[in-house]
Amino acid sequence: MKKTIYNHIIIFFLFALIAGCDKYVISDDQQLSFIKYYGLNVENEGVDMEKTEDGYIVIGNSGSISNNRDIVVFTTDTYGNLTGEINIIGSSNDDEALKIVPVEDGNFLICARTRTPQDLNNWDQYLIKINASGSVVWEDQYDFVSAETSDFSSGENDNSALDAVYFNKSDVYVIVGYITDNEGIRHSWNGKWDRSGNIVGKPRVSNPNEEITGVYVQNDQIRIVGHTFRNETYNIFQAGLHESGQLYDLNYYRSQDNTSENFDEYAVDIIGDNDNRLLLGYYQDNGLSVPFLVNYVRRPGSSNVNDNFEKNWELFIREDNIEDVKSLSMQNNEIFILANTPESASGYKMKIFRTEINAVNYALFSFGEEGVRLRGNTIMHLDNGVGLIGNSLIGDNSSIIFMKLRPDLTLTPE
Repeated sequence: MKKTIYNHIIIFFLFALIAGCDKYVISDDQQLSFIKYYGLNVENEGVDMEKTEDGYIVIGNSGSISNNRDIVVFTTDTYGNLTGEINIIGSSNDDEALKIVPVEDGNFLICARTRTPQDLNNWDQYLIKINASGSVVWEDQYDFVSAETSDFSSGENDNSALDAVYFNKSDVYVIVGYITDNEGIRHSWNGKWDRSGNIVGKPRVSNPNEEITGVYVQNDQIRIVGHTFRNETYNIFQAGLHESGQLYDLNYYRSQDNTSENFDEYAVDIIGDNDNRLLLGYYQDNGLSVPFLVNYVRRPGSSNVNDNFEKNWELFIREDNIEDVKSLSMQNNEIFILANTPESASGYKMKIFRTEINAVNYALFSFGEEGVRLRGNTIMHLDNGVGLIGNSLIGDNSSIIFMKLRPDLTLTPE
């Protein structure tokens, strides 16, 4: 396990953002809004965040993707101020965090991947359980190469854990991810781990060209979403996941925009409550992404035991210069979507789209400044506002950024 290292926090108090056409600064009342920057060296990336009892826990990566990549974790209060050190966790290899999810008793599970410096083309899936202060409880790697067939024996397999959920009914963690075969083609996988980090049974590995991008529990059912190559294009699918690891109630989705086109469509995330389900996806047109949001509602009179949901509406976000569709958050009837623009000579920006259940339109908010590369990875509803985790690159220096915006998606006007 890597030692705890705390070098410095990078905080730019004079940094300003452009939101629409107005200029904003950090609020004196940090309950309303703030911008905080953190880092250990010149290359840092904010990946994901979750709420804790006293504030937030944030994960990221520090160091170059081509050399000496480390996972960082730290906790903050409700104003984004550090409540401890910035910790480097994980193995002595190159490690990369991809997701953090809450599990039982205030603990968290980090989905990640790792590789040795001598084997840069061979990533292994990596799970790290941490407590609320960011200390490691256990870590685990699963060796697909020896456990599966010769299809994954080339020594150049990208194997990553993408998402997880704690399934309280069976007291296990359900993990999903992907692995590339010897031809470089992706297969999805899903498996179960117990609280102590022991694998339960054998993971299911899919046919080629399938990827599960999200897993969640709704009404005591494990549900997944992803995309697969079908009828000459990529199509989004949803399914239930048996405790045995097998799929059931498999449904394919094709957006209304795409009924006469042949665009590939990809799933980003899916969230829901007892009565609503939201699917975030996108299709690509001339190299740019067109995000769409699909709402499913429970059929009147249907049982909570069965997956009786039907499509209610679709919302398409037709804006110029969207490249990277990242994250989705819903609280009560309010919905936020996070995306990024393509990189250009003037940098790139974050775009936030706000809508509501049963809404037919959306509001757009852009954040960025000339020459500053601002990129978001996660958006989440916070108390009295919304939070974003990402990174800001000015010159050669990249910092983890944590922004809290007001409920109207602004910082305090200057």
